[in-house]
Amino acid sequence: MTERFNGRKRIEAAIAKQPLDRPAISGWRHMPLVDRDVEAFAKATIAFTDENDWDLIKLMSQGQFFVEAYGAPITFSTDAKEWAGKILKYPIQEAKDLTKLKPLQADNAIIQREAAFARNIVEHYQKEKVVVGTVFSPLSWVKQFTPGNDSIAHIVDGPEESPIKEFLQDHREELRTALDTLHASNKVLVDALIDAGVDGFFIAEQYSQSGDISEDDYAIFSKPYTEDLLAYIKERTWFNVLHAHGHDDLAVDRILDYDVQAYNWEDGGDEPGNPSRLSFQKLRSLTDKVLVGGISPKNDLTFSDNPQEIGELLTNRLEGILAQTGDTGVVFAPGCAISLEASDIAYQRIGAAAKEVWATKV
Repeated sequence: MTERFNGRKRIEAAIAKQPLDRPAISGWRHMPLVDRDVEAFAKATIAFTDENDWDLIKLMSQGQFFVEAYGAPITFSTDAKEWAGKILKYPIQEAKDLTKLKPLQADNAIIQREAAFARNIVEHYQKEKVVVGTVFSPLSWVKQFTPGNDSIAHIVDGPEESPIKEFLQDHREELRTALDTLHASNKVLVDALIDAGVDGFFIAEQYSQSGDISEDDYAIFSKPYTEDLLAYIKERTWFNVLHAHGHDDLAVDRILDYDVQAYNWEDGGDEPGNPSRLSFQKLRSLTDKVLVGGISPKNDLTFSDNPQEIGELLTNRLEGILAQTGDTGVVFAPGCAISLEASDIAYQRIGAAAKEVWATKV
């Protein structure tokens, strides 16, 4: 009798490098029109998951929810194709603000909102699929708490200069104070989401490229916090993904010894000839952990209006990934959130590609 696979079994098989009925798949995008309304957000997430038969559900919390939890005034997006809101006053504007932050408490309204959303998704799928929450490293949170964040540069009123280099150079103790506080708040967040039933976390590290920060500063201001968070959740979660943010010159050595089950990054499939991009083949040669990626979030679902062309690209991409990795230990998915320009039918080509590739193997 053929074993019936569901999302959870496919992810478990990927971890164990066991055969399965098709490659595990996932996709994630922001939902700016509903992501602050628990019921509407859960309904939209479930519909998006079911339409595409995702195996792994990455909870796509409102992109600035931690800044919101700290009370920053934000004009939230009312555009379905714009994920970010405009932060009217950053929690950290200068060095003196680094020591003013206080740890979030479990009764924080935004923490409770995110936990309620997670609980809705977990209870709906009853362990049929793998559900992971999203959490950023403390230094990555600082990037979001300060001006000059390149991810929202397109919506700010004029140029902003980031103070983080100044903090690293001249205010190291104050920065450590802020990181300690944000780390404590991260623990409150993960406690709430674990209580809600998530299987693990998508841990985003925005200082993964060689030019972002020195190796010494990464070892002081980033790595210890991620290692401690992973130790904190180790016995309470079973599928954690380290997301190395960025595209070029990823500092792979920074992430290889983290105690996670999977790695996610922008794999560079759309630039196979670029030697500075990290390929599946190279990363598979360095680790036997699950590799989550393969879909360019900016281009692969939007480069054409023709679903067949998108499907052909994704099929070819997945065939190449499986050839590089030996077929197992892969989740075909994006790195960062997929562009909100992508159409529903483009998303559906991800699952179609997985089925088409696997059909040629049996």
